[in-house]
Order: sequence, then structure tokens, then C-alpha cells
Amino acid sequence: RADARFWADFIDHKVFSTQTKFFTSKGEEKEAAKEELVEHLKRLEEVLGDKCFFSGDEFGFLDVVFIPFSSMFYGYEQHGGIDLEAECPKLTRWEKRCRERESVSEVLPDGKVQYELH
Repeated sequence: RADARFWADFIDHKVFSTQTKFFTSKGEEKEAAKEELVEHLKRLEEVLGDKCFFSGDEFGFLDVVFIPFSSMFYGYEQHGGIDLEAECPKLTRWEKRCRERESVSEVLPDGKVQYELH
């Protein structure tokens, strides 16, 4: 539980703030935010490892915390050229598994729609 709370805090404070910088900055600041965002995503991918979900075989707390960010994955590509499939293939497979869950697919907006709203 302590690990999950640590990573939830990491997502809330590191990933979110870096994502915001990435979407709102330009030039060198944007490029630095892009690099930092990819680093954060790679760290989360390390935490995920080869498991189906962050807690193992079951969808759990950290999946619930992080899955909303996946709606912005399309925006990472369109806005800054981040090839998430190449950079973080385990995270993209995790996202697809999560979206297969009815509890996720019914409430999580499509990435293209989410990007167009911003």
C-alpha cells in the first residue's frame, strides 16, 4: 500500500505538472518538459514491469489513479511527437488492457476527443 501511495503521489505531482508544462510551453522549455515527461512514464513502466496491472493480475488502486492520464497519450504524440508505443510499449499495452474493462471504457474519454478539447 505504501508503494502504491508513493506512486500515486508521483503521478499527481510529477507527471501531472510535467504534462501541464509540456502542453503549455514552447521552444526549449517544451523540449525539456517532453524529455522529463518521457522519463516519468518510463519510471512508471518500470513499476508496471511485466505485470498485467500495477498491482499484478488485478486492476487496482494505482491503475485507477493513472488511467485518466492515458486519455492524453494521443496528445503527447500529436502535440510533441512522443511515440509512446516506441518509448513505453508496456504502458501502451497496459492502457489497452485497461480500456477493455467495462468500468474504464464507459467513463474514459477517447484520446482523440480529449486532445481536440484542449
